[in-house]
Order: sequence, then structure tokens, then C-alpha cells
Amino acid sequence: FSWIMFCWRLSLNSKRKFVESVVNKRQCLRNFSMGGLKVVVGPSRQDAYKCFVAAQFAKTPIKAVKVSDMPQTVFRTPCLLTKENVPISGSTAVCKYLMECASPTVGPDDSMLFLGEKLSLYSSFLNDESGGTYLQELQGYLSSKAETADVTLADVVVASSLLSAKNVKENVDYLQKFPDVMNWVDGMAELPEFKKGMKDADAAHGKFYSGFNLDNRLALPDETLANSLSSICKNAAFEAFPMLGEEFQVQVEEGKPSKELKTIPPEYQLSVAMKICGMLKGKPEMSKIRSPRDVAEILIAQLKANKYFMEVICESMEITGPGFINIYFKADFITRNVADIITKGKPTQSKLDKSCKVGVDFSSPNVAKEMHVGHLRSTIIGDCICRILAYRGHEVKRINHLGDWGTQFGMLLTYLKDTNTNVDEENTAIKELNAIYKAAKKKFDEDEDFKTRSRQEVVKLQSGEEGARKMWKKLIAVSEKAFNKVYSKLDIDFPDGYCGESFYQSRIPATVEDLTKLGLVEDYEGAKIIKTSLSKAPLFVQKSDGGYGYDSTDMTSIRYRTQELNLNWLVYVCDLGQSLHFNSCFEVAKKAKYLNNVRHEFVGFGLVLGADGKRFRSRSGETVPLSQLLDEAKNRIEKELEERVAKGETPLKKEDISDAAGVIGYAAVKYADLKSSKEKDYIFDYDRMLQPTGDTGVYILYTYARLCSLESKVEQYTGRKVSDILESKKNKLVIDRSRPREWEMVSLLLRYADTIEKTSDTLSPHILCSYVYELCVGVSKFLPVHRILVSVEGQETKSLNPDHGEDWVCLLHAVRLTLKELAPLLGMGLLERI
Repeated sequence: FSWIMFCWRLSLNSKRKFVESVVNKRQCLRNFSMGGLKVVVGPSRQDAYKCFVAAQFAKTPIKAVKVSDMPQTVFRTPCLLTKENVPISGSTAVCKYLMECASPTVGPDDSMLFLGEKLSLYSSFLNDESGGTYLQELQGYLSSKAETADVTLADVVVASSLLSAKNVKENVDYLQKFPDVMNWVDGMAELPEFKKGMKDADAAHGKFYSGFNLDNRLALPDETLANSLSSICKNAAFEAFPMLGEEFQVQVEEGKPSKELKTIPPEYQLSVAMKICGMLKGKPEMSKIRSPRDVAEILIAQLKANKYFMEVICESMEITGPGFINIYFKADFITRNVADIITKGKPTQSKLDKSCKVGVDFSSPNVAKEMHVGHLRSTIIGDCICRILAYRGHEVKRINHLGDWGTQFGMLLTYLKDTNTNVDEENTAIKELNAIYKAAKKKFDEDEDFKTRSRQEVVKLQSGEEGARKMWKKLIAVSEKAFNKVYSKLDIDFPDGYCGESFYQSRIPATVEDLTKLGLVEDYEGAKIIKTSLSKAPLFVQKSDGGYGYDSTDMTSIRYRTQELNLNWLVYVCDLGQSLHFNSCFEVAKKAKYLNNVRHEFVGFGLVLGADGKRFRSRSGETVPLSQLLDEAKNRIEKELEERVAKGETPLKKEDISDAAGVIGYAAVKYADLKSSKEKDYIFDYDRMLQPTGDTGVYILYTYARLCSLESKVEQYTGRKVSDILESKKNKLVIDRSRPREWEMVSLLLRYADTIEKTSDTLSPHILCSYVYELCVGVSKFLPVHRILVSVEGQETKSLNPDHGEDWVCLLHAVRLTLKELAPLLGMGLLERI
């Protein structure tokens, strides 16, 4: 009886708590629904649909207003002001806030939400290849989705995007190919919340669409300056020419010198007037417009109507050429960026929209062979990409896919047995293994008996025979020790260790079985193949003898990395000759759905050439070991530094020379590789890459050391700490366009976030190199013109330039901090004295 009473009281207590939670939830909803929240709609109708439909499900009135009606600064549209007066920007974020506040039990479906965000990008051209891919994924998802009465955040986002897309006739026709999607969308459109929300959205979009501003952008840099400015210009174009449509694209470009009016380049340039004029040609709207310059005048007038743009950012605009609009910034806006760098101790990059788990596959040397010049580019480019992606905020997994499996190991093991050669991790050098490999390969090609026994040894190794495995592990240990020495010189590490071909062997059968069940595998003369649309040569997922090759391993690695490691971005850094192979693997992996919601790309690079334009080799025609190549760069710099120390031309001490030479020499090799577009071949030339002038890594390091030396001299001659000068002057900087070299420097600093984002998005390190070089050239041009330290009449000492010396100390300090932030992204060390 006591037990029954206890259970009854427990049940009663649970019911009471449940009732209280429901009452509290309804009370919260009632309080929330009294808000009448303000929202600024943007140029995209689908964004307006999302916000107003979500508001209907949340039973919360939202009121469309103009930017000027918002008590908070608006950085992106759409923007909702919450009941706590906190601005929320972005359509998905606004929807999430509304639906979670009103109905916290209804959560998002992450997979479908991802599809909705991707489809939003293609709402005006769904029949694009990417749009079609995402529609196919949505079709499959909907066919397997369990029916539910709840409408989720993902439902609102996806349905709103597609209902907006149906305003384009081509989209409607294309959507007919996806009946499950169409039926679902039509069903959602019949819901009263969608009907009312879309009606309200259309009214708001037509009446209250307004541009946003860049006020205080530097304090909250959600976007790069170029992207933010492009959005402002897009809003102006849409307001001036609404017939262009909401998906009309506008992108500002870096300014170019004007031959007509001013010698100093504008900060940015807008060239969209010619495009608009072409689009409107022959339409009634063009009756009073005779040329692109007329369009440009209308755009300028519209931009001038933007209060914040004119008061905070823009000093002036001018029309040049056929209709280019040059945009010049206010000095105050530019100097705020310099002050921000000094205050934070580094430049600020834009906010990352979404962090990814990225796997970068690079370097990948072969066991029992020395790393050589052929590994140079994959290693350096791959490391740089890892550094940049990690800097942007992604979670990066460095993957070194060693060649540690296959027929060659049967060959090596047989040769070691025949010659009674012992391999010892401590005493065997990689050069010895290299020589053994060459001798074994020669015998394998010439001796049929040796070839047969080598294949038998492979079978032993694959079956786990103890002796074969033991010797194989020794080969790996000796090789990894040698690899680590090279990576140490280059300051490259693999925190998760190496993951070679052997790792995937136990997983390959499951992958082959999976691909077979999916109907992708065909039998071909005893082998199992998969045909692709990219090549007549198929992928061999299993050989006719039952063995596995590169195709099997790479397909398995994709499956493992996406399904077990849960990576959602795969990057393969390899020479361009492997492009067809990897893209074929990607095609099959897509069909197998291994790459669902996974960004994947092959980063190909060109060859390293010698002065003769052929593959870089030693004088004897041999492939140059990578360690030897790096040591040569260091040795040349070391010799030069020894001569300078002997002549007293450097503050370096004799004991500093070796370390300094390593920093400079290795940086020179890295920069020479990274500065060219990765797809191009480049000539490896020690004389050119080790020059202290021109576009070289040595020049970059010399410029940084020069700035450090300058700050030391300022403190030496003035008796003041640079930090004190910065603190007193950083918020009172005077920068003048009439001093071109000065203005060029501050304008370059503005482009930092744009450069970082562009480099990261395109995985192109040469973009970053170009920016670093421009900064250094700017310093070289600045210093001869603007003397920071000037002689004092009648004295042997110097003092700070009385006119703008403090301003220039601040400016050059900001440049030094920027170089200090950028050099590590290129894998380059820095020296304060050279």
C-alpha cells in the first residue's frame, strides 16, 4: 500500500509539473506575442517570406520598418530587433529566433536546413547544376521523411525559398521534374500561416525594402568591407532600377587610378552601370537614359541618399570612362581602421558564417623513399591552406596519406631477405633505403623468379605474417623519422600522426560491398569496376586477382573521412595530373551519397621546373632530395650573413647566424612556391628567390626587420617608448590624401579582411602573397618620402618629425602588426634583426 501511495504521489507531482510547464509556456508565448517586433526586410523576397511566415507560426506580429526607424545599427538584412533590443541579422537566424521563442519544442532538422540554405543561393536558377543537385537531395529526403504535424524551422526555410523561386517561370518548369518536392511545397503553401505570411511579406517587401549601412562596421565586422560595400551598392541599384529583380548581382572592385581627374586611386570602383544599361536597352525605363554614364549618375544620386554611407564612409564619387563609379573614402573612416589594429594588436578579419570540419590531404610521401622536390609543392601549399583555414576558424585535420602499402613492399622485403640486409630504426638512413629501393626495382623488372617471390611476399604481408609485418614496420619507422626531419625544417606538423594506405585496407571490403549494393559496380574480366562520365577508364575498386589499388583506397578514404570522422569539407592537394582520378572518385562518392552536404575539392598544382624549363633535377639528372634542396637555400643565406657579420653590416651575432639563415632560407623557398598561381608551373631558381629585393620571401623578412629597427631607433633617439606614442596618438591620427604614399598605405590596410576571405574561399595562397608584397612595396615607397626621424640643427642626434612623425609611427606600426599576423599564415618565420 505504501508503495502504491508513493507512486500515486510521484505521478500527481509529475502531472502538476507538466501542467505548470504548459501554463508557463503559454504565458511566455502570450508575453512574447505582445511584442510587435521591428524588422528591416532586404532585397531578397525569399528572405522576407521566411521571416513573415515564421512570425505567423510564432503567432507574433512583426512590423516592417525602414533602417532609420531602427534604434540599433543595421549591418545585414533582413534584421529583426528582439524584445530585448538585440538585432538579429540573416533570414535563418531571424526564423530560428521566432520559432524557438514561440515553440521551443519544435527544433530544426539540420540536414534539411542545410539544403534550404543551399537552395536559397540558387532560387533564381534552380536548373543550374548545383541547384539541381540539391533538389535531388531534397527529393530523396522528402520521400524518406516521416510524416509529422509539426512545422520545423527547416520546413519554413526550404518552403519559403522554393515558393519564392516559383516566381521565375524557368524554375516552375524545372520543378516539375521533382514531383515529391512540388507536392510538398504546394501543401505547405496551403497552410494558413504560409498564406498570410507570404501576403504580409509581399506588402512589406514592396513598401519597406531599404538599404542598410556600414556605420561602425569596424567595431562589428560581420562581413568584409568589399562585401558590405557591394551590398550597399546593390541596394542603391535595386532602389533606382527595381525592374532588375532581387537576384541582380553587384560587386565592387579595388580602385584603379583615374586618368581623368585624380592621381590617387579610389578605394573602390563600381562598374555595374554598363551591365544595367545593357539589360534595360529597348525598355521604356531607358527612354531618358542614353548611356552607361547616365545610369552611373542615377546610381550616385541613389547612393547619396544613403545617410550613413555619405556621413560615415564616402568622401566623394566620380564617373570615369564609359560609366565607372570611383568611390573615395573619408579619412576618418580609414584612420579608424589603423587605430583598431593598434588597439587590438592585430588586424581584424570578418566573421566566419559557419565553421567546418575540414580534412586537408597533402604531402603524402612514399615509405622507403626520400622526400624529393616532387613533394615540395603539395607539402608547402597544403600546409598554407591548413594555416589559413584554421585562422578563419575552421576545425582542420591535417592528413598525411603515406604510400605504405602495395606490391613495392613485397619487392623490398624479398630483396632484404636475399641480401641478408638488416634495417634498424636508429642506424639505417633513408638514403640507404632509397638505394635498396632502386636495386630491388631493377631486379623486379629483370628477374621473373624475383618478381614471383615478391608477389608471394605481398600475400604474406597482407595476411599478417609476423616476419613480413615486423620488417615492414621497420621500413615505416625509418621513413617517418626522415620525413619528420624535413617537416621540422618547414615548421610543419601532423598532430594526428600519419594515416597511410595500409590504414584503409581492412575497410576496403565494406566499401566495395556498399558500392555493389548501390548498383554502382560492374564486373569486368574478373575485376570490379565503376564507370564515370569523366573518363573512358573506369575506377577499379577490386582487381581481377582480388587485390586493391589506389581507386579502392581513395574511395574508402572518402567514405571513412565523411562517415566516421564526420568531416564536411575535403581538400586534396596534389599535382594536376591527378585531377581526373580524384574528380572521378568524387563523382562516384556523390552517387553513393558519401559526399552529401560535404564540400569537396581537388587543389591541383603545376610542376617545379629547372632553368631549362624541364622538371627540376640535379646536374646528374637525379631527382633532388627535398632535404638537400632546403639545406642549399639555408647554406647560401648563411654564407651571406657570415660575410655581413664580419663587415659589421648587421646587428646579428655570430651565434645567431645559423638559426637566422634557416628562417630566411626556408621562408624564401616557401614564398617562391606560394607566390605564383598554384596551377602554374614555376622555375626553381636559388639566385632569384634569395634576392633581398623584388617579390621574394627575403624581401618580406627584410621589410619586417626594417620596421622593427625603425621603432628601436625612434625609442633610441626620442627617449620615448613607441607604446606611449601609440597610446597618445592612435585616436587622433591625421592622414591626408594629398600625401599619396601615406594614403596608399592606409588604403592597403583596409583590404586585409577582404584578402583573407578571398584566399580562404578560393584556397589560393598567391592572393595572400600578393597582398603581403604590396604592403612591403608600400613601405619601401613610403620611407624615402616621409622621414620619421629628422636631424636636429646643430646636434648629432635626431628627433621625431614635428609635422607628422607620430602619425607615421602609428601607421607603420599598424603595417608591422599586419605583416606579423600574415607571415605565419604563409608558414614564414620572422626576424626582428637581419
